[in-house]
Amino acid sequence: MLLYLMPSLWLGAAVAGGALAQDRTLPVNPPADARSLTESGSVSCAETMTYTIDAKSGHSASVTFRANNAKCGFLIYGPGQTPGENAPMFDSAASGNQFSGFLPATGRYLVRVALTREPARTLQTCGYTITFAVAR
Repeated sequence: MLLYLMPSLWLGAAVAGGALAQDRTLPVNPPADARSLTESGSVSCAETMTYTIDAKSGHSASVTFRANNAKCGFLIYGPGQTPGENAPMFDSAASGNQFSGFLPATGRYLVRVALTREPARTLQTCGYTITFAVAR
């Protein structure tokens, strides 16, 4: 089992509800023999944290999410899907804080962590821990 998260760092700014929105992607380089990788972080207001995972069709994957704010969650977008333009293939608000399954396509998957709109407008913060595993 091998997990590989592609590093990329980009910042985007937009005005959302009067607050400065910020998209972040953390560079993550787990060891080659890693079975899973756990990251901790926080998001506030209209921020998002995006993790990228390159995988092939048929790979088994899981994402487990824990947060200190019930209004915080994650979305998974498949290869070629654009957040804000396409519906996610997984939404923790509708399906719970654990994704487990076989990936339908080869390419880059986006896992986005964010607060829902209401707490983002009231300047709340969410601390979280997220664990990724991909069997290759």
